[in-house]
Amino acid sequence: MRDFFAGIAFVIAGIVTIITAQQFPTLPSLQYGPSLFPSLIGGGFCLGGAVLALNALWLRKKAVAQEAHGSPSLAGSLPEKKNWAMLLPPVSIVFYILASDYLGAMLTIMIIMFLLMLLRKHHPT
Repeated sequence: MRDFFAGIAFVIAGIVTIITAQQFPTLPSLQYGPSLFPSLIGGGFCLGGAVLALNALWLRKKAVAQEAHGSPSLAGSLPEKKNWAMLLPPVSIVFYILASDYLGAMLTIMIIMFLLMLLRKHHPT
């Protein structure tokens, strides 16, 4: 159910992003303005959140159906997620914001990518 609530939170964040982006000023000479990119991101949040929530409901329904028929639970057969893995993107973004002024964008991105590859046990070649 945690994925369901995370999906709902992403849908709400997407709606808030779209509403906020629509309040940006428009430029009279262009067909699009500064609200385009945030609106696209908000739409992606809504779409991804809806897929996440619906997938969580579908897995829950499937697990309940399997338990009703006496089959082993689907929840026990799913691989466990590593809790630290969900912290990698926000930590990487904060590190980039703090370090890019001193190290430069390219070197900071190279460090982030190298560390992500090591943490994910991917060979850096």
